[in-house]
Amino acid sequence: MKHEQVELPELGFTVDVGLEELVRLCWQRGIGTFVCCIGSSDYREGDGYIGFDSPSSAARWEDLTELLCEWNDDDEIATVAEVYFPRERIADLVAALREPPLVTTV
Repeated sequence: MKHEQVELPELGFTVDVGLEELVRLCWQRGIGTFVCCIGSSDYREGDGYIGFDSPSSAARWEDLTELLCEWNDDDEIATVAEVYFPRERIADLVAALREPPLVTTV
């Protein structure tokens, strides 16, 4: 299924519309993502999905959002962990990644 995409030029890739803020915040918080999808996945229709690029990224996600990942032990799966969430939870996840406020230098 093809989903509408939006470019994240600062990250060098595109994501499904509706996940752009969440993915940006992940990267700002040191949470590397590998893949994401909204609206459907191979496993769960209607879910949002993010795959993480390392165990530390997945652990950081869990710490900041309190939403547990599904960890992979299959070498044929490209990500080390994934997380699935209802579309309705995206705003809550964005809020969780915004707290504590990002520190910026001027």
